[in-house]
Amino acid sequence: MNSEMSELSEKQDEFFDLLKRTYEKGITEKEMTVERLLEDLKIDIRRVIAK
Repeated sequence: MNSEMSELSEKQDEFFDLLKRTYEKGITEKEMTVERLLEDLKIDIRRVIAK
């Protein structure tokens, strides 16, 4: 049970880090569109899930 909780915690940390990086990318890159941000985020989330 403890290992499941720690794995879930790690995935949550990675997810929140992805959201933060996506937000920062959207703020700093002038040419970035919402659609592109969402596509990039989906790709990143798939990578985290696949680990």
